[in-house]
Amino acid sequence: MLESTNEHNTHTTSTTTALPYKKRKRSDSFWGFKRRVPLEDISNNKKRRTEYYKEKKRQQRSKESIVEKERRLRQMRESARMKRSIENESPSQRESRLKAQTEARLYVLRERAQQRCANESEVQREARLYDLRERAHQRCANESEVQRKACLTDLSQRSQERPARESESEREMYGFHKERNKRNRVKEPVTAKFYGKQGVTLQRTQLPLLPCWAATIHKVQGLSLDAAVIDLGPKMFEDGMAYVALSRVRTLQGVALLGLVEKKITSSTVANDEMD
Repeated sequence: MLESTNEHNTHTTSTTTALPYKKRKRSDSFWGFKRRVPLEDISNNKKRRTEYYKEKKRQQRSKESIVEKERRLRQMRESARMKRSIENESPSQRESRLKAQTEARLYVLRERAQQRCANESEVQREARLYDLRERAHQRCANESEVQRKACLTDLSQRSQERPARESESEREMYGFHKERNKRNRVKEPVTAKFYGKQGVTLQRTQLPLLPCWAATIHKVQGLSLDAAVIDLGPKMFEDGMAYVALSRVRTLQGVALLGLVEKKITSSTVANDEMD
């Protein structure tokens, strides 16, 4: 009995002096059997993992910063190049430059009977010019009818008679279309001559376009609008101007007034006598 107890005791002491291993849970078994990982290895793995992800994020931020720096440098070089080109131009070339962003609203200042485009028609700068002409025509065919402002009819019929493509210079110079109809172009410049004293003759050639963020009351006669911001301030100088401006809008909810001066809202005495 004593010998057996001694063997049992030696066995127990050998088990108690084992190395400090951490048992994983049964759910954390790897490939169907339990693994015992030392505590030091677990802490080292965590440190290496955190350092790895930190380094990865730092590299990603550095790449993004490099891309952003390259983009800014390209913008600076492009702006400097444009500035140098403008400085080297003559005054006449500077005046001939028409600055208009994509989809900018413009006004036609001269009538175009051949293009079926009347005075004060609304046009728009096109993003892509003649290369996507057929595709744009097919896309516009499925849309609802475009509201035409002071423009004549049969726009598409007249535009089909024009050639499909123009030269590169005409693409750059005359890239405008009429109210989403990308086949109708304002592509012919206007040449005006002025005869002064002592036989001096002045001549100017330009595109008949003007930025269209606003219009005078005289220019909008005959239009029917859904909404408009109307300035009835002290600059009104004619009888009936307020009536012409307010009657352009179809509903009262679409009217927004700026700088209202009631004294400037007048009517003609001749019109009053006829109404009486």
